Amino acid sequence: MSARKHSLIASAAKAMIMPWMATISLPSIAAAAEHPNISGFWEPRDGSIQNRTSPSLNAAGRAELKKPNKLNNANGVDPVNIYCLPLGQPWDLYQSAPLDIVQDARETTIMYENHSLPWHIYTDGRSHPDDAHLKPTVSGHSIGRWEGDVFVVDSVGFSSHPGHGAVTVIPNNKTTHVIERFRLSPDGMELHAHFIIDDPHWLTKPDQFDVVWYRDPPSEYAIPNLCDPRNEANAHY
Repeated sequence: MSARKHSLIASAAKAMIMPWMATISLPSIAAAAEHPNISGFWEPRDGSIQNRTSPSLNAAGRAELKKPNKLNNANGVDPVNIYCLPLGQPWDLYQSAPLDIVQDARETTIMYENHSLPWHIYTDGRSHPDDAHLKPTVSGHSIGRWEGDVFVVDSVGFSSHPGHGAVTVIPNNKTTHVIERFRLSPDGMELHAHFIIDDPHWLTKPDQFDVVWYRDPPSEYAIPNLCDPRNEANAHY
């Protein structure tokens, strides 16, 4: 193909693409600029979990908690570790490893450094799928919205994997409903969140507590911790 023909084709393609890009990109940039940006590498410290009391368990919750688990059986087997199951939110949000958060106008993605899957929070205005189309996952289906400077995340559709759930080590189920309210400190160096965990299958009232993370310097970055199911050390707590 001659250079002239190549140039004409490239110009035509550019003329077709540029108006389309302008219609989808500019609103996204403008929308992102309207709110605080919580993107960054965030790390918990001692005392990061605040204002937490024992959850108000009903009879089913108390019975479930009495089953062998990592809280009451030092020699028990942790299915999450032995089978290298992914950790889900909200459990992984307040453990010891850092969070890597990426925010844009369409969604916010949170990645936990320890063996887990990316948590997608959709902010494009969609609703939760109806029951016929909701597919349970370890972190649920999450949608986010801004209330002033507070990022509110609503999650439903949790799968019932054993080991680590929203209510301590009790598994999640289809009735688990989690709301998180994230906000930046005025200097942008702390990320605060208020958790509300509602699950009438296990609780007599919602479990509520707060968590704070601290922004790491640019020299810090994610170091994924991979889980190897062949490692016998995974088997026990």
